[in-house]
Amino acid sequence: MFPILVRFFSEKDGVKVKVIDLVDAYGESSEIIVNLLNSAMNKLNINKKLVAFCGDNAACNFGNVNRTGTNNVFYKLKQLYPGLIGVGCAAHIVHNTLKKACDKMPFDVEMIVVKIYSHFYLFTVRVAKLKKVCESVDVEYKKQIGYSKTRFLGLLSSVDSILRIFDGLKEYFLGDPNTPKSLLLFFEDPRAKMWLLFLRDQATIFTAKYIATNNHFDLESSDTDLFDQFTYLERFVTEEKIQSWEENGTATDQR
Repeated sequence: MFPILVRFFSEKDGVKVKVIDLVDAYGESSEIIVNLLNSAMNKLNINKKLVAFCGDNAACNFGNVNRTGTNNVFYKLKQLYPGLIGVGCAAHIVHNTLKKACDKMPFDVEMIVVKIYSHFYLFTVRVAKLKKVCESVDVEYKKQIGYSKTRFLGLLSSVDSILRIFDGLKEYFLGDPNTPKSLLLFFEDPRAKMWLLFLRDQATIFTAKYIATNNHFDLESSDTDLFDQFTYLERFVTEEKIQSWEENGTATDQR
């Protein structure tokens, strides 16, 4: 099934998004898609009002990264509608933004999340042990949520599931002689929970700004949130404070 949506402006209701057709497409080539789009617009007589084409950032839709190809939907639509503007998938752009930002963190967050999840996935004995550890540190056990690289913003729920039982996970992995070195180094770092909290807040900024009723992003006033929080983090967490926390054995949630 191939859905066709239009975004338009109404003086009465503002910006609206409507499904104008749902077609049982016989293929996914650029030629087939262009014909379906053109047919739907001609049917409703809105072809003269077309301003932009928005779609997934796939090769079939936009060609290469510079949009210089000719065998794609955008190029072929421009032959029919000169001056057409190409708009990539906003959700994927936001995903990539968050992904690039995470690459600057002092650890590979994707690797950590995947390793923690896979360590317990389908291993009931390990889960049972983790539950006992959580009980010993007075933490209510919560099941870990998996993560797929195809949708980077899905990382939010995975990181949040780790933070909910962070002290239990830390106790579990630091006490297990078979813990992978990468996880051992991560949980030995006194700043590990702080970085995860920081990451969760940033992921929340990107995901919680959806306007559900209109299915579009509302990033108003959030463009400086990341900078403000990072600046505060950089100024507050000094090497001296970290050393003091370690010497005094300050609990992570009290730092």
